[in-house]
Amino acid sequence: MLARSLLLTVAAAVLAVLSVKVLALWRRRRQLARLAHQLGLMFSPGDPLDLTWRCQAFALCRAGHGLRVRNVLHGHTEMGAFRGCEMSFEVGHGPTRLARRYSVMIFEPPGHLPTGLLWHGQDEPAPLSAGLSDRCAGPWRLAGAPQCTARLAEAFGGWADRPIHVEARQDALMLASPQRWSVRQWREVLAQASGAVGALQDKPIKAES
Repeated sequence: MLARSLLLTVAAAVLAVLSVKVLALWRRRRQLARLAHQLGLMFSPGDPLDLTWRCQAFALCRAGHGLRVRNVLHGHTEMGAFRGCEMSFEVGHGPTRLARRYSVMIFEPPGHLPTGLLWHGQDEPAPLSAGLSDRCAGPWRLAGAPQCTARLAEAFGGWADRPIHVEARQDALMLASPQRWSVRQWREVLAQASGAVGALQDKPIKAES
């Protein structure tokens, strides 16, 4: 009788925890869906754009295994095509396995972008896929041609206090943070990204071959 009572107690506790998690996910989706509507964007709880495949060129998407994308906001802004989402993947295996989660924005502005990566020092260890050099600019470690990373660091210099990685791939720019952005933070980053992306386009350069 005691064993049965204990089993029921454990089952009730597990059910309560699962219920809290499901409710939190539902609230999160509703918040981001409302944000997307207010910004004139579309929203999907899944990955209708197949970003897990389309974003493989970015270092973040090759930093682990089991890449998942959810809560996707997409459409067009004054900076061109836009995709925002929450990404997660795992690093390592077995008891040392770690889950890493990121808030991500991807812009596809017209024109050519300087190819390079700024990896913020607050998010360590950096993945091997980043191919980082020993060069630094403020809190960022760099990968890419010096003239390209210099342009990125100049455009995003005002963001140094935020744990945000910046990576440009000629025709697309990714901003990624290990923080779980609130709706207010999503708005702030999107609004401020306009100036940074504009600065890159005002002084375009060609990446070194």
